[in-house]
Amino acid sequence: MTTATDIRALYDRALQAVAERRSDDAIRLLEGALALAPGEASIFNNLGLALLEAGRPTDAALRLRQALMLRPDLAETRSNLIFALDADPAGDAASQQAERRRWAARHTARFAKTPAPHGQTRDPERRLRVGYVSADFRRHSAAAIFAPIVTGHDPSRIDVVCYSATREVDEATESFRRKAGLWRDIAEADDDKVAETVRADAIDVLVDLSGHSGGGRLLVFARKPAPIQVSAWGHPTGTGLDQIDALFADRVVVPESERRLFAERIEDLPCLLTFEPPPGAPDIRCAGTRGRAPIFGSFNRVAKLSGRVLACWAGIVAATSGARLVLKDAGFDDPGIRARILAALGAGGLAAERVELRGRTDRLVHLAAYNDIDVALDPWPMNGGFTTLEALWMGVPVVALRGRSISGRGCASILSVLGRPDWIAESEADYRARALALMADDAGRAAFAASARERLRATALADPRRVVDAVEAIYRRLWRDYCASGS
Repeated sequence: MTTATDIRALYDRALQAVAERRSDDAIRLLEGALALAPGEASIFNNLGLALLEAGRPTDAALRLRQALMLRPDLAETRSNLIFALDADPAGDAASQQAERRRWAARHTARFAKTPAPHGQTRDPERRLRVGYVSADFRRHSAAAIFAPIVTGHDPSRIDVVCYSATREVDEATESFRRKAGLWRDIAEADDDKVAETVRADAIDVLVDLSGHSGGGRLLVFARKPAPIQVSAWGHPTGTGLDQIDALFADRVVVPESERRLFAERIEDLPCLLTFEPPPGAPDIRCAGTRGRAPIFGSFNRVAKLSGRVLACWAGIVAATSGARLVLKDAGFDDPGIRARILAALGAGGLAAERVELRGRTDRLVHLAAYNDIDVALDPWPMNGGFTTLEALWMGVPVVALRGRSISGRGCASILSVLGRPDWIAESEADYRARALALMADDAGRAAFAASARERLRATALADPRRVVDAVEAIYRRLWRDYCASGS
């Protein structure tokens, strides 16, 4: 006879597998727990997360919807669904923003449409107090993107306060803490308490850095604790909240025709993504493919590698004489994931001996691995961001498929700023053709490798100061508008 204790033990083992990114083990254990307790919404929720980590977004969305049928009040589960739908190939901007609106309608209707007045002095030119809210003040790709912004403000104009919902603290957390004017740990605080703290801290501009990704605190923003609220960088795909005034983007990730779909006003930056070039990065080594097998590669997370993407990549590599495919992610330390990815590529016509799967390494070894790659393949519908910037910094050209929503246009945005629209495809057939043409162009790839870092430094992609200046100008304009409004 199965007892509640047995179910709990099975569930705890599954959660440990989720935490360790052993998604195949987690799926097996959670499916076992679900067979014993089919009415538990939390099991459906965590099964959805495990399926998403395994690169199965459609299955993940199904399980998350089942969780919400049991518990429609779970705001975090509905955010998980939103995140999963961003990775679903069938999604587009209209359906994704509609799901965000439903989230807001379901979970924020109880908050007053007219919040209590804010007590800040309405001096349009005074030093601004900007608060950043994130669960990712740690070693994380999102933090690598927003770190130059959070830590790079002019202290004579901007006073930075960090509200950290980070649970896995590390040396990057400590770096953020040292550089913040004020640091607040909010991981254990409820939303009411955090909102009260933000008000007491007299924050002028409150910035969401997580969106609907894990650990996000959008229900704090729903309480409107700051007069100006912005969403940016961490998962900048829109929140659905009328209480958030602006979403930072650019004209590639959110074209003019789609801006009406968003709850927030779109504010354009010189580029959505910027980064600090990694110190101590290995030199670029570009010997061309003569005399050896051409190598395609992708160092994106396993979660982004859907069956459709893998089938396309398998076809590209199989069509190139002698070519190999190198994939790298910490997820490949899991034997179950390795077997599943190899099986998917095999089904697409690519033999296992032409595939190399690499797992976690330290940062410099990771960067050096790009010297083994001739052409980087970007996944869809959820693109690489920081991964794309690293590849380009290491002199590797990247082929991207322009997606139907923000999450699928980040790479196109980067390549547009870099001046390489010829690496952006508009269909899967076009993606295949561009990847094959780029691999055949030894001279073109060598020329890019020789000038890659100079090209990047000449743009805002590798010059965060330009983006920081643009961000500060937007904060100031929004603040002046608020001061002039009297509302």
